Amino acid sequence: MSRSRLLVLSVVFFAAVAVLPAATIPQCITSGTLAQLTGMSAEGCISQDKIFSNFQYTGTVSAANINVNLVLQTGASDIHGWSFVPTTAWVDGFTLSYDISVAPGNPFVAIVLSKDQMNSGGVPNGITINDTQTGVTPSPLAMTGTLGGETVFSNAYNLQTVHTSSVATIPVGRNLLSYEQDFFEGSSIPEPVSFVLIGSGLLGVGLLRRRVSKPERSR
Repeated sequence: MSRSRLLVLSVVFFAAVAVLPAATIPQCITSGTLAQLTGMSAEGCISQDKIFSNFQYTGTVSAANINVNLVLQTGASDIHGWSFVPTTAWVDGFTLSYDISVAPGNPFVAIVLSKDQMNSGGVPNGITINDTQTGVTPSPLAMTGTLGGETVFSNAYNLQTVHTSSVATIPVGRNLLSYEQDFFEGSSIPEPVSFVLIGSGLLGVGLLRRRVSKPERSR
């Protein structure tokens, strides 16, 4: 193989690796338990083009007794997230954290907004949840429990990965019935390196096709 052809193939290979979706990552469950999420391998799971990974949880309610449901809505703005519903209400505080990332191959998509919701069964009852999200300012998001209360966190613009870490504080005699976190996608402005990789890949494919289609001269 000629040196020039090897160079073209190398460019195509590395560009393709940079933009191909993570096809080997298993699909996320649509419903199950938090224990299934915390027990996943390091690569996590994928829902459409969003990867969830690194689930960690501590609390007196076992992760096996917390039902989870995948939140997936498509439309003007795709929404991905999870609802967490214990079989018996939380009466003590807990911590919950995980990562959500845009899968490789989608440089024009970003996580632009998140929403936290909790149902504490009372108005108000003193429950607070502090949700710290890396790369997002201000942080943490502080939320005090109300019936069906929700808080919109609206400044997570143009992020490819968000690490969310929630700390719930539940006063004695109170309870938390459910907690939900939703993440919204929007348009992203890719970093210059993304344009370079995509452009290099397209250029490499074009050069390779041209060389393959062009017959070699007889010597």
